[in-house]
Amino acid sequence: MIRTFDTPEPVDLFVEIHNGDITVRASDTRTTTIEVVGDETDIRVEHDGSAVRVIGPKVSGLGFFRRTVGATIRATVPATSSAVIRTASADCTLAGDLRSIDVRSASGDIVTTGRPGALTLLSGSGDLSIEAYTVSLSATTGSGDVTIASADQPCQVKAGSGDVLVHGSAADLDVGTGSGDVTLASVAGGRVRVRAGSGDLRVAVQDGIPVWTQVSALGDVTNRLTPRGTPQDGQGHVELRAQVGSGDVTLADAPRGDRA
Repeated sequence: MIRTFDTPEPVDLFVEIHNGDITVRASDTRTTTIEVVGDETDIRVEHDGSAVRVIGPKVSGLGFFRRTVGATIRATVPATSSAVIRTASADCTLAGDLRSIDVRSASGDIVTTGRPGALTLLSGSGDLSIEAYTVSLSATTGSGDVTIASADQPCQVKAGSGDVLVHGSAADLDVGTGSGDVTLASVAGGRVRVRAGSGDLRVAVQDGIPVWTQVSALGDVTNRLTPRGTPQDGQGHVELRAQVGSGDVTLADAPRGDRA
């Protein structure tokens, strides 16, 4: 099933299915196209003004959704549209410059690419992978890993037992894990707060950026940072507060060439 709607302005997309795969792409288009592949049983596709809805069947008494064979949903929407997804176990991929993304999944993986605005991602046991964003990020997973390529706006991450990897950051970070490792591979600025129960913490800071630290850990704390001095008036710096239970903490210089 393929449905196409004239949407010269950005749309508000809502997708709710039990399981399968969901892909949303924002592009330079004046139409919205919804393709449903696989189990199309009782899946509704609706368009009303700026709202576009793709809704799978529900049956009370059988959990969040009725179990189905699963469907693949592919949506193409105008740039700066918003996307809200609710699913039990579908994997979700969202690409392009979406205005906002809000995904909640019980066990599916969530991947975002491009430069969307505000991101709210929640998965019970799936992995979260974020390329970049332009407004804010809230990422929560119970037992999955979280990987962020670039965090240059405020970011909050919570992981129960998964690892957290942030390749580059230049804004405020708030990271909490129960038993996963936390790696901040190239920090350029901002207030960084980390709370880890039993995982290791590694923080690498870019050359020449002053660092203020307040670190508490039951494990070993190793500081390999080169001397930076105190920040001058108006100079950017990193403020690191970390509480680690039984894990080790390593502070080091970021490799040259790594930038947020």
